[in-house]
Amino acid sequence: MIDILKARNKGVLKLAGIPERWRALITSSIPLRATLYIDEHMDFLVAAVKQYIDSWQTFDELMQLIQELDIFITAMPVTFDTKVLEVLNQLPIRNAWYGGKSLKEITTLGNKADEVCNQYYNFHFPWIVNAISKKMLLPGKTEEAKILEDISLFSEIGVPDMISSQIYLAGIKSRTNAIELSELVEEKTLTNISIKKQLIQLISKYEDGEIDISEDAYEWLCLVNISNRGGIEQELRYMRIRVDYNLVSVYERLYCKCYEERLYLCTWDYKIKLMIRQEVMDKYKCLAGLLGVYFQRTENNLWELISENPNIVILQN
Repeated sequence: MIDILKARNKGVLKLAGIPERWRALITSSIPLRATLYIDEHMDFLVAAVKQYIDSWQTFDELMQLIQELDIFITAMPVTFDTKVLEVLNQLPIRNAWYGGKSLKEITTLGNKADEVCNQYYNFHFPWIVNAISKKMLLPGKTEEAKILEDISLFSEIGVPDMISSQIYLAGIKSRTNAIELSELVEEKTLTNISIKKQLIQLISKYEDGEIDISEDAYEWLCLVNISNRGGIEQELRYMRIRVDYNLVSVYERLYCKCYEERLYLCTWDYKIKLMIRQEVMDKYKCLAGLLGVYFQRTENNLWELISENPNIVILQN
């Protein structure tokens, strides 16, 4: 058994190459062979993103970049449902997903169309693109890395830009209506709190006839307003924790959940549930069940507290 492990370690070291490359491999959070595949094609990836940066950055140009990323990702040595990938290449799902079409509409495009959104664009694609983004940071490609980080968020939600993403996260849980309302929100004030305030102000503007929006969008605005009444902005202390990579594998987020008076750090699909020790439970109680609050992996074993909830602010130490 020891000989087998030694042989395996030698094989891993051979794949990883010189020690100077190890940091890049560790921070990628994806399998080693996939990481090496990204390294081999980094010039292509940087060039593709740079071409988008130098363009007008229209919806069509965004779709062109995402199509190139799709082609790259489907060729990677990472296990994924091949039937879902076949559907991705056969049907016009990409434009529909990022264009905010409802899953009900997308389902009519063909068999497994919804699985392309739920399994690929909602999870697999952001996971890989996030890893590419982190690797681009190491050689100083900060602008390219930020573009991919944003695209990862767009993909997870199913919208084409940051304004729509923030509106969705602020409570408009309809991708179609989030995109519709994005035309009425000022981009220069893109913070969670300001977005929510602007959304609530749109209600009176609509009722006074100053703007024209769909009935569905108006109903979503009213729901945001109701949920916001009496709401006081909550402040949480910044936290940074260490969780061993072997415990969580490739997952990028951990949520604090309470079950039968015990606290757990859980993945989004609950396949991994890590019980928090009794002696430190008080530190985490304030996080249990909070919407839009989670720990994000920043390095292989390090995680930091993040809030996407407009009413919850993380105070930096």
